[in-house]
Parts: sequence; C-alpha cells; structure tokens
Amino acid sequence: MTVKPQSYTGSPGRPSWSADSKRVAVRLNRKAVLVNKDDESVLLEIGPKDANVGAPQFSPDGTKLAYDIYTEIPGAEKKQWAVAVSDAEGKNQEILVDHGRRPRWSPDGEQLAFSSYTDDFQTEVSVVDVRSKEQKVVSQRPYYTDFAWSPDGTKIAYEATNDVAFDLRTVELESGRENILTDGDNNAYTDRSPVWSPSGKTIVFERRHKRFPAGSIWSVESESGVEKQLFQKFSDAVDPVFTADGKTLIFGSNHGGRGGLDLFAMDLEDLSLTQLTDLPGDEHSPSISPDGKTIAFLNTDRRRETGERTKLHFQDAPSE
Repeated sequence: MTVKPQSYTGSPGRPSWSADSKRVAVRLNRKAVLVNKDDESVLLEIGPKDANVGAPQFSPDGTKLAYDIYTEIPGAEKKQWAVAVSDAEGKNQEILVDHGRRPRWSPDGEQLAFSSYTDDFQTEVSVVDVRSKEQKVVSQRPYYTDFAWSPDGTKIAYEATNDVAFDLRTVELESGRENILTDGDNNAYTDRSPVWSPSGKTIVFERRHKRFPAGSIWSVESESGVEKQLFQKFSDAVDPVFTADGKTLIFGSNHGGRGGLDLFAMDLEDLSLTQLTDLPGDEHSPSISPDGKTIAFLNTDRRRETGERTKLHFQDAPSE
C-alpha cells in the first residue's frame, strides 16, 4: 500500500487571481466561487447550478476559467470527475477531458496540465491542448499531490511516488526526459508541493515527516539538484510561494509554539522571518496577485460551523 503524506490543513487549493488582480477564483466550503478583492463579496458560483466544482484556475490572460467538475459523461455508467473550461464569468462551459482533475494552465494559456488516471487507479500527470483537445501523459511515474509548470512552459515538476517513497522530478514536455531532483533524504521524508521561482532556476518544496504533521521548507536547483534547507524551526511549514520579485517566500507555519498556522514571510537573502498574520485557526494556501501587491490566503477554523470553516482573506504583500 502506498504511504500517503500527512495533510495538515486539508487545503482545497490556492486562490487563483485574475490577470488584472481584481478577482479571485477559489473553492470555499464545497463551492467554487469568484470573489471581488476590493469588498470581498462573492460575485458568482462557478459552473452549473448546484454542481460539485473544484480547483478553479484563471487563465494567464484572465479570459477563461478551468476547473474540475463531477458530472455525467456520455457513455459512462456513472458520474465522474472531468476537466472543463468556461469564460471568465463561469459561463459557456466546455468539457475538455472526460476523466481528470486539478487543471493547471500553462504560462502561455494554450495547454492545461491535469491529473489523469490509469486503469488500476494510479494518478498521472497529463497535458491537453485547449484548442485541439489532444492529450498526452507526461509523467513516467504515478504522482500524489501536486505538480507545477516551469515559468517558460517547457517543463513540469511533480511529486512522484511508489510504495515507499515520494521524490520530486521534472519532465521536459518536448523530449519526455525526466530529471530526479530529490529523494526525500534517501526516502526518510516526503518531498511535495513544488513551486518554481520566477527565474525558473530553483524550486521550493515541503519536506514532510511521513508519520507526523511536521515539515520544513527546502529549495533545489532545477538543473543540478543541489538542495538547501530554508526553514526548520521545530515546527510545521506548508504551502510556500514566491513573491513576484523572487526575493521572498510566503508560507504557513506554527513557528514559535503557536497552536495553528500563521503566514510568515522569509527574506531569501538572510532567511529572516516576519510574521504576517495571527488569526484563530490555520492560515494557509497563500497566493500572490499578478501585480505583486496582495496576498490572497485561506483561513480554516474547525470550530466554526461546517459551511463557514474556511474563509478567504486578503492582505498587503511585503514590500522592500
């Protein structure tokens, strides 16, 4: 049986920004919605009425949305997860892939990477051309939780898995060549949640204990595989993301003996920390607006009513 990595917050996915930095697409409390940044109002629910929609993502130019939807597919015996696209208002839906989840736009907006499935229920990373709908599997190993496009759109980083190990790999889309970047410190840990730096030279990731909710933040050079530990303060750390200039990392941590996760900013030059939030519950899944000015993030407090446990918040991003 595959050993699954720990999930500290049960995050429904990072908020996705529109190109003009004015709206966010996000799944909150089992609903995918568009939210206005200025007044934090919900503008609309994404997808058909009462549909189960997840992982909404704005296209890079802000004109389309991609998401997964649990729906009926012609010829299928029962409902299944499919990948769909719509306009930026959630209308004119089109099913691109009839069996897949977690779509992610390529930087040029011409392709979507997504989770596909084998006949024995293993997950793979596949890519579909948005116009032609042509698909291909790009990962050589099953993956577990996450994958990410390189800034130039030529590679995808993903978390590969087998029965005992989770390592990070990159795959070149044109040649199919894979590069194993990490091995979880000789399979002692789970390496997951890869995020590329804006330059594409490094990838940051979580290195998590396989049995306990504890993790650290590491970086690895995308070509050489040279690793560097960035954060380990005898605490947990999740969901790292770069600011637009690539000089700062934002992530969630219970550093300092806190019961829940707060957001911290790390200066990548001297590795100094600045605490950004202090809300009840867990702050996680930070996402930086395209203009670099705002952080959208989620706050989960399991003491709230079921339909209100996760809330979306906005905060000014760190400035130099």
